[in-house]
This record gives sequence, structure tokens and C-alpha cells, in this order.
Amino acid sequence: MSIMRRAFSRRPPGQRAISYQTLWGSGRDVVTGNTTAGMAINDESVLNVTTAWACIRLLADTVSTLPSEAMVRVDGERRPWRPRPQWMLTPNPSDVSLTWQGLMSQVMVSLLVDGNAFVHTTRDDAGEVLGLLVLDPRSVTIHTAALGSAPYYTVQGADNHATFDTSEILHIPLLRHPGQLRGLSPIDQCREALGVTAAAQDFQGRFFSQGTSTTGIIEYPGDMSADQQQALADHWAALHTGKANSHKAAVLTGGASFKPLSLTADQMQLLQLRAFQRSDVCAIWRVPAALVQDNQPGAVSYASVEQQALSFEKHTIRPLVSLVEGHFSRITPGRSWLRLSMEGLLRGDQKTRFEAFATALNNGWMSVNEIRRYEDQRAIDHESANMYRMPLNMGDQEAAALAMLKARAEIAAKLVATGFDPDQAAIIAGLAIDHTGIPPSALQQLQALDPDDPLASYQREVSNAL
Repeated sequence: MSIMRRAFSRRPPGQRAISYQTLWGSGRDVVTGNTTAGMAINDESVLNVTTAWACIRLLADTVSTLPSEAMVRVDGERRPWRPRPQWMLTPNPSDVSLTWQGLMSQVMVSLLVDGNAFVHTTRDDAGEVLGLLVLDPRSVTIHTAALGSAPYYTVQGADNHATFDTSEILHIPLLRHPGQLRGLSPIDQCREALGVTAAAQDFQGRFFSQGTSTTGIIEYPGDMSADQQQALADHWAALHTGKANSHKAAVLTGGASFKPLSLTADQMQLLQLRAFQRSDVCAIWRVPAALVQDNQPGAVSYASVEQQALSFEKHTIRPLVSLVEGHFSRITPGRSWLRLSMEGLLRGDQKTRFEAFATALNNGWMSVNEIRRYEDQRAIDHESANMYRMPLNMGDQEAAALAMLKARAEIAAKLVATGFDPDQAAIIAGLAIDHTGIPPSALQQLQALDPDDPLASYQREVSNAL
């Protein structure tokens, strides 16, 4: 049965409808989300905070654009699973506009905002996954019949609700307390910090929209009735507040004077507060400040930005990738598992990518054609393009034996050239070969040899040398 039919089907007799308190049993104030700063922070309003939007968008885009593949291990070798699962090509057959990247982006947004991602799986009669649908985590609640039993999930619809088991719902919690089923929400845990950031952002907007110092005292020499005081205040506010009245000259008559009491933006340290709140929000999602356009001095030098990027990949992206891989591997077919390639992060760094290819080529574990296929280029139609290179100082045993034989032959040649008997020189050098008996030209010139007995002159010279 599809998710929509089950969500809006008639509730079984005797089954209690989910109350608002049951659905949001975690205690979350989903309507107002009020904080001590006076700002409403919830799953939707948090995206109005600029830094929070930038962090969530950065993480969702980074993980969702990583190359993905279903893999299987055969005889210790990792290979792609074929045919590729159809749900990785078209996650939702009823919505062809939803790509795999779009599905992963929804999963990441749900994780980063709510702390949980719920994916409904549609299966055929054989249990194979046909389609995926990311559910709104605010409409899902988790139940257990008893301690240690398998949980089941209730999805609240417009007029009704539907219940699913673990074979139909893929639940991915970001972080949770021991013994708890639902993951902790970053918005709930850090609501006060986000509320202060939202309040500072709202205050700065109001401060600059007014465009002039509006807080002050108007002194008038004499008595004024309450109506006159109100009329004077309204008249001042109408003529000297708002962006349209910025820097407009004020005229007071009758001996009245204005004494401002407001502080300047610099005196209120609005920019310093904004910078502090930006780093505070970045800490919630472990995003380096430089990646969300933080241009504070000392934070954007080349060395610091490079190290922040490495830390971002190691401590932020890798845990998220491992989390998603582990849970989605539960629905991949057979013995396969999902793999998100972290090498995709180098796709935009051509220099680093080519340096890695050069290292692989020079060390003999990738050929030229393998590198060209990796870069989606046509293979070279030549045998040498499929061969593996090997440094001479890192050759195999056969190459090492040939190098040793060459060194021994050079030693024997030097011994013979200095007058040693060829057979003795071969023994000294460790060569198990016999000499032909013909003297080299270094010991005996050809014109000095007797054509009838060439060895006689050679043997005589050797005897004299010994």
C-alpha cells in the first residue's frame, strides 16, 4: 500500500488518534519556539538566520553531490554492483523531477535541522526497494510496544495517520541519548544561541532601517498637557525616523531642544556581536567560518583556510558520509553497500587531482588509460597505455635479480681487465659461468696473436703477470 493511501486511510477501530502532545513527545515547542531573547526559533525560522542557512546549505550540497555507487566485494576486490539499483537513478517513480542528489539533500536538511531523517521505502512482493520518499520529520513519531522490542512509526497526515514498521521506514538519527529512539535536534539543543543570533540580526535590521537616532529627550520651557506631549512626540517620529528621513534637518521652535540618548552602531559593537554570533552558529554544525564568508582578520590566511578545509573534510563531512552510508546500506540489494566517494571533493581542485594521478602513475598502481577513464576521456589505443610503470629502485624480484647480475658482471669485467684469470674473476664475482678462453683485446692486441696458436701468447702473458 502506498504512503499516501495509508496516510489517509480510515483508522482501525479502537486505535487511538495521535494527540499533539504525543506527536511532539520530545517536548519541543514547535509553534512558537520562544527563547529568552524573545525570538521564535523552530525548524522553519532557523533558516532565516543567515549563518544557519549558509551552514545547512553548505553541508547538504557537499554530501549530496558526492559520487555514489552500490558496491560489492568479490574475492577481496571491491566492485560496482550491477545492475545499479533503480532507486539510485529514480528515487521516486511518481516524481521524476526528484534526483538522487535531491533526495540526499532532503536527507541532509532533515538531519541537520531536526536531528532525524525518515525515509519511506516502497517495496515489491519480493522485498526489493522500488522507490524512496523523505518524510517531514515533524510529522513522524516513534513508538515501542515494550522495552527492547522493534519500534514502529506513525506518520501524521492531514486528516489521519498511518503506521509503519522498520521494514518500511529507514530512520537515520544524527545523535541520540542512550536508550532513546529519536535523535537530538540541533535546533532544540542550541535554541538559545540561535535565538540571540536571530535577535541581534533583527535588532540590527531595525536599527539601520530607522536611519537616525530616535531615542532622546525633547525639552520644552514650560508646561504641556498630555495631548500636547503626545502630539509633539508623534510629529517628531513622523519627520525624523525611518530610512526616508535619514540625515534630514530638525527644526524646533518655542525654545524646545532635543538631547539624543541613543548610541552609535560602533558604540553598541553591533559588528563585533555579529562576528561572535556567526562563529557561535558555525560551531553548532562544525563548519569553518571561512567557508561561510567570514572575513575576519587572521581567519582567512592561506594556511588557516587550508587547514580548516582539511579539518572540515575529516571531522564534519566524513562522519556524515559514514552515517548515511551505514543506514542506506540496509536497503541495498544482496551483499552490496552504499559508498559515497570522498574523492569527489577533489573534483573542483584540478591541480591536486592531477598531482594524485601523477603519484599513482609513477608508483605503478594506475595506468594511463585507467586515469583517462577516471577523467571521462577516451582510452589511448596503444599497448603502452595499459602498462604499469615501476620505479627502478622499487622493482620486483626479477628486476632486482637482473640489476644484481649486471653489477656482478661489471665486477668480473674489471677483474679481467686488470689481469685476473677470467674463470677466477667469475668465481670472485659470484658468476656461475665459464669463460670462452679467448683473451680480450684489453690484454692482447689482435696483431700480436699467432693465427695458428692464439692461446699461446695469451697463456704466456698471464704466466708473466702471475
